[in-house]
Amino acid sequence: MALQINGTTVVNNSRALQNIASVDSTTAASITSAGVGGGWSQQSTGTLSGTTPQITIPNADFVRIYLFDWRHSGGTTGSYVRFQKVGSSSVDTGFNYGENYIEYFQSGNTTGSGTGGVGKTNTTALTLMDTTNNINTHGFIEFHFPRSTSQNSFGNFRMITTNNNAYGWNTQFVHRNTTGIDKLQIFNFSSLSYAGNYEVWTA
Repeated sequence: MALQINGTTVVNNSRALQNIASVDSTTAASITSAGVGGGWSQQSTGTLSGTTPQITIPNADFVRIYLFDWRHSGGTTGSYVRFQKVGSSSVDTGFNYGENYIEYFQSGNTTGSGTGGVGKTNTTALTLMDTTNNINTHGFIEFHFPRSTSQNSFGNFRMITTNNNAYGWNTQFVHRNTTGIDKLQIFNFSSLSYAGNYEVWTA
């Protein structure tokens, strides 16, 4: 038998909810923590421009920043990221971040030659992509609990570069000191200007 309130069915004969006008914050949190609903939602979009574009990292458990169709002008040089700590007015320049990284570049197509490497480094300038000059680059950076002062890992970076039939990718798993971050900055050591787009998603 269906359950009705003021003549409106709220639970039908198949035991499905219907016509629920709203839920309070406590109920919403309980439903989400039980694994119902949730998922990724877009928070912001923007463009990468200038020599040191910055992106704000939302205060959420999981954050993904998608970069697409971005590049820098000029000669061949690497692109890097560094972070701004919560409460700071500038990006961190200390050697406070470690990266376990796997890098691979494939020249030509999947049957062509390639190089790869696995290693670990402690730096503040984490490699985003080795070269992006006039080449469209796509990928994402994933953060786990970026504002937390008890977690010691960000997540991972995954980038892919395409140029005709040549492509490459760079995968890193990044560790940090237990300090929160709220911004990232993309830069290169040649002061070349960036252009491109990004989206910020949270879960």
